[in-house]
Amino acid sequence: MFRQAAPRLYLLFTVAFFACIVLATPALAEGVRGVRYPALSPDGATVAFEYWGDLWTMPVDGYSPARRITDHLAWDYLPRFSPDGEWIAFVSDRSGNEDIWVIPAAGGPARQVTRYSGGDTLCNWTVGGERLLFSSQRGNWAQDLYSIDVNGAEPPKQITHYDHYNSIDADTVRGGLVFARGNGRWWRKGYRGTASYQLWWLTDDGNYMKLTAHNGRNMWPMASPDGDIVYYVCDEDGIDNIWSIGLESGKRRQLTRFTTDGVQWPSISPSRETR
Repeated sequence: MFRQAAPRLYLLFTVAFFACIVLATPALAEGVRGVRYPALSPDGATVAFEYWGDLWTMPVDGYSPARRITDHLAWDYLPRFSPDGEWIAFVSDRSGNEDIWVIPAAGGPARQVTRYSGGDTLCNWTVGGERLLFSSQRGNWAQDLYSIDVNGAEPPKQITHYDHYNSIDADTVRGGLVFARGNGRWWRKGYRGTASYQLWWLTDDGNYMKLTAHNGRNMWPMASPDGDIVYYVCDEDGIDNIWSIGLESGKRRQLTRFTTDGVQWPSISPSRETR
């Protein structure tokens, strides 16, 4: 279904990184708050993020000022680097509703990819960089997963078909997809019930396999380089932390142990590489 990625791993999540941000605007260099939606470049050297409704990039080492990529009255957010690092896909309401756009990673004119009045939410790029994965509520009660050619050369292709459960937060793995399915709100802390999000694996031959069983939040899946492990956010200990689960073995392991504030909107480098 989808081509698989290359070796190694580099994770980033909001709670740990942004204390070191220095913005290029001197007046904003102190007391930066509200920085969200981190995304790593393929080489792991640059992070893109949203701040005050615009997109910024900066070196991961934190020694250089952040650089503004978009400057628009609209809300631009959820950046994701392309596998070759040349483009950043993002969500913007500059067309009147939330659609997916792309912009050169170095900055420049933005180009609209999706056009739908109900709004679209970006998930990720496919491994080859030719298509974008997104979730959208198009003709159904709930959100389903779609893919679209990054150049908008053809209509979106629907991937999942659920009537009553949202399918969101997809990543490619072993030629298929791993995604979160449920109905809860991600900001609803401590929810337990039938609407809680679970991780599912859509295999390359079209079969669905449930990966998680924790009655709570299981979201933001990210596949390992070899496709054997999926990293994700789980609130099993009461706080959102990063866990891992074996795709075949089902073996789970907690990787972070924050006790006050949790992890939201983690990301993994498109190439899964690190230094």
